[in-house]
Amino acid sequence: MEEKRDRRKAVFWSFAGITIVIMVIIWGVPAMGGLADIINNSKNGGVPDKTDLIAPVSPVITLAYDATNSAVQTISGLAEPNSTVYLVKNGESAGQIKVGADGSFELVGITLSEGNNIFSGVAIDDAGNKSSPAKDVNMTYSSKGPELTLDSPVENQHVSGSPAKILISGSTKPQTKIMVNDRVIIVNYQGKFSTMYQINDGENLLIITATDVSGNQTKKEIKVTAN
Repeated sequence: MEEKRDRRKAVFWSFAGITIVIMVIIWGVPAMGGLADIINNSKNGGVPDKTDLIAPVSPVITLAYDATNSAVQTISGLAEPNSTVYLVKNGESAGQIKVGADGSFELVGITLSEGNNIFSGVAIDDAGNKSSPAKDVNMTYSSKGPELTLDSPVENQHVSGSPAKILISGSTKPQTKIMVNDRVIIVNYQGKFSTMYQINDGENLLIITATDVSGNQTKKEIKVTAN
């Protein structure tokens, strides 16, 4: 029995040697690499030889924007092809995804927490090698409109003059965009704003809109009159 097994092995390796020569003649030296993997796997009973000790590079997480008013997001990025990315949000596991052959990945349905959401993660390849953490990226989620305080004008205020102008002033969050009807009003680094706004004779409806960086809005409407 042992003698028959030895003969079968000898026939296999003779055939493998002939095949290598043929492949080199037809396809060149690169073909030997694939055949070598097949031979090694057959020697090991079909189990891959895990000799890869090189950790993947850190994944790169990309965000569509820095702030949003949508609680559910898709988080994408780049990592070593065919590795697995483990996403972390605010220090806790947020999911995992197999990276495509092109090195891209997308995790859909990631729920954000109110306020800052700091994302990081690692990539682990099939050999179990783990990358260094990805660089932190932050997305701010807010579902509430910004504060908007108006000091001037007041409801039904009357002004005169030609042309008639009225003071519009107040406060909001820094980096918030203020508009009066179709005109943008500058907000300073403290969230304060103040400007003279020209109105028409008779009754005027002023719509003051504050829009924060997440896209949330707060509106106030005031009627003023010029005569």
